[in-house]
Amino acid sequence: MQRRKDKEKLDFAIREELNTMKTRKVWELVDPPSNKTIIGSKWVYNIKDDEKINQRNTNLVSLLGWNRVQLNVKSTYLHGKLNEKVYLKQSPGFIVKDAESKMYLLHKALYGLHQSG
Repeated sequence: MQRRKDKEKLDFAIREELNTMKTRKVWELVDPPSNKTIIGSKWVYNIKDDEKINQRNTNLVSLLGWNRVQLNVKSTYLHGKLNEKVYLKQSPGFIVKDAESKMYLLHKALYGLHQSG
């Protein structure tokens, strides 16, 4: 498998997201339940070329005569509370040391989760 030249940046972004989830108490590590389904997960990357995005937005805003304000909303889905128990496997490559056999019990929704908004 070929290694991406920006792998370190991607890993940093994942660790940052995991820390945000920990801070917002999105989940807790628990022993796996014997009678529940444990779902997997995957990281989906959206690499944005800021220069192209900013140029396109600037052109549109200029044509319409609008004032431009740009912001990046992160972790939007991490506020929705779940009404049922959802268990999630730890992400390969980002497994918590000394808790390798534990699963995440979700308290709040994650993007892409059926129970999300």
